[in-house]
Parts: sequence; structure tokens; C-alpha cells
Amino acid sequence: MKGALNIFYFGLAAAIAFVAAVEEEELTEMQKKVLGLSLQEYHKKEHVINAFKVSSIQSITETVFSQGTFVHLQLLLEQTSCRKHQWQKKDCKILRRARRLNCVTCYKIEEESLEVVSSYMDCIPEQLLQTDREEGRREKCNEVKQTRETGLGLPGIFSFSRSRH
Repeated sequence: MKGALNIFYFGLAAAIAFVAAVEEEELTEMQKKVLGLSLQEYHKKEHVINAFKVSSIQSITETVFSQGTFVHLQLLLEQTSCRKHQWQKKDCKILRRARRLNCVTCYKIEEESLEVVSSYMDCIPEQLLQTDREEGRREKCNEVKQTRETGLGLPGIFSFSRSRH
């Protein structure tokens, strides 16, 4: 009975994890831009030989601030048979013993110009992800989020602080 109950809970957890994944079609334009920038940035790295393909988007958040839009993305990448300069090809096959990477990427993008204000990306093999690494990722993403933000980020706060001098 206990084994059957454990299997039930494991299946329920897997179903919840599956439902939590985000489909690329559901992304906003800004989120699609960040996903593209993230993949482009990853494939520029010297140690990367083969192209990697998004196997799942685990979570994505988008927050608008006074100095730009912040997007936080967590995804899984899998190694393909294509070379890294072919990363945009749609017909790249995932390798039989593909490397799987857990990636976190954070971008802050200026609203009008779509210029990247700040960014951070960290990809590591899935099995090496540990709590202290996750905490470091959160801290780095918070730094990206706070880039160019001053005070509380409320409208009028800058003009109020300037009038006092």
C-alpha cells in the first residue's frame, strides 16, 4: 500500500511539473526576445561546440520597472547534432546521449530602444545544480533587476528628491 501511495505522489508531482512548463507559443514578444538573446549568447561561448535546443521552459517572469523590463527565464537545453553556428536550424536532432543543461538567464531591457541594460546567464549540467548555486543565481538576477533603479522606483520620486536640494 505504501509503495502504491509513493508512486501516486511521484506521478502527481511529475504531472504538476509538466503543467508548470511554459510553451514557446505562450511567450510575450519581450520574452521571445530574451529567449533568442539567451540562446545567441550561449552559442557564442568558446567551450560550446554543438548547438543546443530548448527542451523545456521551466519558468518565465516579466516585470516592468521605471528603467526597463526585467525578464527572468529558467530553461533546460539539450545538445544537438548541429554545430554551434547552426543553432537556429529547426531540423537539428538531439543527440542520443545529449548533455542536458539547466540554465537561468535574466535580462533587463530598456522599453523604448530595446537595448539590453544588464544581463546574466548561467548554464550548468542538470545533475550539478545545488542549493548554493541556486542562491547565487537569485542574487545575480536581483542585481540585474535593480540596474538603474533608484529609490523606490515610484513616479515623481526623482523630481521630489531634486526639489529638496
